[in-house]
Amino acid sequence: MAAQKVEKGKLLAEQRQEIRQLEIVKTEQNKEVNSWRTKERQLRTQLEAQRRTAQRLENEIKKLIDATAKKMKASPTNLYEALTPEERLTANSFRGNRGRLPWPTERGTITGHFGINPHPFLKGIRTENNGIDITTVAEANVRNIFDGEVLRVVGIMGTNLTVMVKHGSYFTVYSNLVDVRVKQGDKVKHKDIIGKVYTEKGSKTAVLHFEIWEGMNKLNPVQWIGKN
Repeated sequence: MAAQKVEKGKLLAEQRQEIRQLEIVKTEQNKEVNSWRTKERQLRTQLEAQRRTAQRLENEIKKLIDATAKKMKASPTNLYEALTPEERLTANSFRGNRGRLPWPTERGTITGHFGINPHPFLKGIRTENNGIDITTVAEANVRNIFDGEVLRVVGIMGTNLTVMVKHGSYFTVYSNLVDVRVKQGDKVKHKDIIGKVYTEKGSKTAVLHFEIWEGMNKLNPVQWIGKN
């Protein structure tokens, strides 16, 4: 009888221990779920901010192209026909160097791709990129990729300074810059330094956003720049 009581006590003790372990596991699982929910909310907030910034940038680019077209008395969808002979040479040369244009940074990796892409963490969410994002070294110099004229230097909330360069009927856009060295109306050559990529304090890397447009058409920069 005493032995049965001892055995029963052991079983009860084991059951209590199992219950405690299950409670610990459940608590940890709840912590992980809550942590992921918090992270997901942060990611969605960050994504929405990025979308607003991208929309502001797109609106500014379209506004500048439209203003350029009006000045040329041309359609923004067909600027080529209104170009001067010299500007046509620039546009033709730009087009002729498709796939061989230099990168806007000396080194870097493409970490944001053109077009519609699945979000890396949020399941079922897609993002749209009008250009590419190049992750490079901190405070990297940004280079103009082809001969042209600086159309505008503009500050856009959420992405520091943006430089837009006109190459005949083509436009290149360099965004998230600081220490810009050029101004509206400047003539720039290929590989001229136009500024530096903004770098967060203490970071060893920085991200440049880069776009190419032909009139109002967005082009995939990867198809225009050479291999790095």
